[in-house]
Amino acid sequence: MAKLTGIYKDKKTGKWYYSVSLGFDTITGKRIRKVRRGFNSQKEAYEAKTTELKIAQDMGQITNSGLDYDSYMEKLFLPDYKSGVQITTYEARLPVFKKLINQFGKKKIDNISNIDIQIWKNSLTEKFSQNYARMV
Repeated sequence: MAKLTGIYKDKKTGKWYYSVSLGFDTITGKRIRKVRRGFNSQKEAYEAKTTELKIAQDMGQITNSGLDYDSYMEKLFLPDYKSGVQITTYEARLPVFKKLINQFGKKKIDNISNIDIQIWKNSLTEKFSQNYARMV
């Protein structure tokens, strides 16, 4: 299985675990991070992480209403991503994130549809090589 974001293997135990950010506490301003360990496979950890995100969204911990894509990227995603990767990786990916922000920045997250994303993906393959478009 390919490397999945937020899924890691514990080198000591050989078990899999996930780490997921659920945004920021509105009162304290601290990041809400959940880590669960002890999964026998990468797939189990991924499924548990997905379930954790779904539950958090259903409970209203994660809400997209009124948040535009630019704000989401700048305030939530990029700081979290930067803290989880080496600085060289972050700097290498930043131009790609800027392309996403330029494309979807002013749109509310709730209003970005699968069709919008597909149209943008198709436009990338017209402008760039297939490998670069796939990476973006």
